[in-house]
Amino acid sequence: MWVGSVILLLTCGCSNSRPNQTNPETSGQDEFHWLDASRDSTVWNDVQTAFHRELAPDDPLKVPPHYAALQYKYVHQIGVFNTAALVIVGYRETKDSPGYDYFNAYSYDLRAGSKRAIVTEPPKAPSTYPQSDVLWLFEVIKLARFGPSLAPDVVFTYSNCTECESQHFLASFVYEPGKGWAARQWDKAYSLYLEADPSPGDDVVSADYLFKIRDWNGDGFDDVAVRRREVIEITKRRQLINDSTTLYTSRNGQFTGVALTDPKTLEKVNAELCSESDLNFCKQHIMTRDSTGY
Repeated sequence: MWVGSVILLLTCGCSNSRPNQTNPETSGQDEFHWLDASRDSTVWNDVQTAFHRELAPDDPLKVPPHYAALQYKYVHQIGVFNTAALVIVGYRETKDSPGYDYFNAYSYDLRAGSKRAIVTEPPKAPSTYPQSDVLWLFEVIKLARFGPSLAPDVVFTYSNCTECESQHFLASFVYEPGKGWAARQWDKAYSLYLEADPSPGDDVVSADYLFKIRDWNGDGFDDVAVRRREVIEITKRRQLINDSTTLYTSRNGQFTGVALTDPKTLEKVNAELCSESDLNFCKQHIMTRDSTGY
């Protein structure tokens, strides 16, 4: 029955890959919406004022060795549900510095004026310098409902570093009634591990991943399908391919992942995952299917 539901749903198209943003001028406070810095300037400026400490330039004398004193900090995004604001703060060494920005997230109560940092990864020791626990290559993917909730999750991807052998993650901010925004716990961890870049000199030739968020099993709520494909060089003439697809589903607020093994379901899910991808193995697979008449 479950397999049939998945196959049936695959013919219905996929959800928008960008955030389902609503217009704050036409939305009630009981709907999540992103603020616009110009149109919602009053609230935006109030948040900036409340975050004056977080946005203040670093004092170079208080920055540990091997860390940069950041002079440019800014409010990147503000999402609001009722009086709970999800505030994304961006950081750069200077406004004109090259390279990538990194980000932190906060939950801010617009009415009470209280705020707290959102811990996306397991808490570090109190002595850990803030720059070592941040979101690199942060990108909001979409809004999703993984279960009955007052507000949708804000789903995003990020990496643990840049210019390194990065690990890539999928995560989401979840609204908790009476508490505000927090990081959802995924599959017994704070974030859902997607894949890691190969290290120079190891036997991994390539490591790729695909994911898509939609109602895969027909229960009315979103799930996440992730395909991970790793090619390992055994000898110069032999390669080992580890290719797996896992469906992550929420039950009573807890996410669990189940590896797909049924050949027909696996074929359908992987085809849907590859439908908007330009990865080489997706193209090769489509060509192989066409040439064999499947």
